[in-house]
Order: sequence, then C-alpha cells, then structure tokens
Amino acid sequence: MTERRPNPAFSDADASYAALVAALESVGDARAQEFLSRLVLLLAAEVGDHARIEALIARAAASVPPAP
Repeated sequence: MTERRPNPAFSDADASYAALVAALESVGDARAQEFLSRLVLLLAAEVGDHARIEALIARAAASVPPAP
C-alpha cells in the first residue's frame, strides 16, 4: 500500500467533500456516474502526469468492493 503524503494545497478536505456531496445531490442519482466521470477527467488534466493518474485510478479501484 502506498503511503499517503500530506498535501498542503489540499488543506480543507472536509469542505471539498461537502462540495462534492452537494454537486452529486444537485445532479441526482441518474447523472452521478456521468458527473463523476467528467470530474475525474478534469482532475486528471490538472494532475497532468499519466503514471500518477493510473496509480490513483488503481488505488481507487482497489478501495471499492467488486460488483456482486
């Protein structure tokens, strides 16, 4: 498992989580997957490092239980 490093630029995770929850509520369940896909692509463009993006995708996938 990769050790998480603190990121001073991400100082208010709670506010970011609240904004994400609010956005998900505003788009509704039917559009949530589309919204999250678009958000991931926008964030990936900001990161700009393909290897880092792939590592983060793998980490996220590993943290979600497989579909039944």
